[in-house]
Amino acid sequence: MSGTDIERDCEKDFAEWVRTGKIIYKVNIYVGIENIAKGFVNMLSGKNICKAVVKY
Repeated sequence: MSGTDIERDCEKDFAEWVRTGKIIYKVNIYVGIENIAKGFVNMLSGKNICKAVVKY
C-alpha cells in the first residue's frame, strides 16, 4: 500500500465519520469587521481550540 492509498482511505474514513457524527468539529464564527480584533486576540490567547472564521 502506498502513501497515496493510505491518504485516500483516511480521507474517505474521516468524511464518513463526520457525516455519521462520530467526529464533531467546532467553528468559532465572528460576525462583522468590528469583531476581527476579538477573533485575533482569542486566537493568540488560545481561546479558539478550533477553526476561527470572521464573516463580514
